[in-house]
Amino acid sequence: MRPHPVSRRSVILGCGGAVVLARVGPAHAAPTQFNVRKYGAVADGVTDCTSAFKATIDAAAQRVQSTLGLDIVEVVIPSSSSCYRVGPLTIPSNVELVGNGPRPRLVPTAPVTRWLITADNGRNIAVRNLVLDTHGDVSDAVITMSPGTTGLSIVSTEITNSAGTPSRAGVDTRPGTKNLAISACTLSGYTAVRLGYDPVDTTIEQTTFKAWLDRAIWIRSDATYALNGLLVDGCTILPPAPGGTVRQPIQINGVDSRLIQNVTITNNRVTGPGTDYNDTTTPGTADLISLHRCTAFTVRGNTVTGGGDVGITVAQQSCNGVVADNLSFANFSAGIAIGSGTSAYVRDISVSGNRCLDNGRTGMNDTTPDSARTGLYLRNAQTISVADNRSGSDNPTTSQLYGISTTQSTEIGLSGNDLRGNARGETYAG
Repeated sequence: MRPHPVSRRSVILGCGGAVVLARVGPAHAAPTQFNVRKYGAVADGVTDCTSAFKATIDAAAQRVQSTLGLDIVEVVIPSSSSCYRVGPLTIPSNVELVGNGPRPRLVPTAPVTRWLITADNGRNIAVRNLVLDTHGDVSDAVITMSPGTTGLSIVSTEITNSAGTPSRAGVDTRPGTKNLAISACTLSGYTAVRLGYDPVDTTIEQTTFKAWLDRAIWIRSDATYALNGLLVDGCTILPPAPGGTVRQPIQINGVDSRLIQNVTITNNRVTGPGTDYNDTTTPGTADLISLHRCTAFTVRGNTVTGGGDVGITVAQQSCNGVVADNLSFANFSAGIAIGSGTSAYVRDISVSGNRCLDNGRTGMNDTTPDSARTGLYLRNAQTISVADNRSGSDNPTTSQLYGISTTQSTEIGLSGNDLRGNARGETYAG
């Protein structure tokens, strides 16, 4: 069990009108546990366990209140060969929903129009070691943070859909949320993680995304709200399931008046189906990693392949960033694109140490211009340092036409790049 800095065995002592905490028990006592079965939950795949789960959560919340919010209390869900049927659940501060043993499965007992699990405007909330199976019955998101929630951890949990239409999102955020941490999970949904409004300091680590349709990770802002602080590290994003329309693994979209800030995308592996985006038989993905209107960002150490368009794109007013040490290969357009077809310049970006190999492939209904069948593509870019990249191929029949292609770009510094092995030449200037 996770240790806690102040145990439930602390006592409150009055001293000169002040309140002093004195620990009289073990420094790392195990958290208090409340078992849902003791409150009537039955894992038989039939019984509606909503009341039993709510009663257990209420008992846990009362325990937290009795310790002045010093305890972390676990609502324990024992493993079973069958599933627990539940309705919407709300988790308050300092309460963790925890599966015991092999991950128990929770399935909605009836259609849920909004969210299955809500972290309720508090802090130190967790969902751990569970399988949340929407079974076609969750319309919006499986887990959400209500406005003002500070601190939700989702750990070793799978969000899946065994039948019917998947939820619109696996995990999403509401206004004023902070410190969402997703770790070692397996996630799906139309969009597996949907970060809207203004979340602060979100981390997504060591998580696998599969059976998503439109986006694995989607960050969006508007004129009022924008994310500040995102780390996506060590994740595996598999190709999308059939039926999506956007099909973009990582899509980060700011707006002109409010850029998304402090984004770090590192050490992830993102794989497309290896077909062109316009393929009508097996549609490919859009850009595998896409940052639009972002500032203060780092994209480093990722492997991206099989995309139906560009491997990594930084576009539309993005500025003050680093794109380094990535491997982008066998995509249907450029390996890495800095800039876009709009008139809004991308500026002040360092592009270094990347390997762009065998990109620019040709597919069904392909509309990619030759200038974009390149390892590195700079368009409407300004003040860009391009250094020590490998952009080419040892394959004599490579589809990659150029090592570096520049169009309508200024103040481009090129140094130390290895551009051998492209079908038409090292560089293209348009």
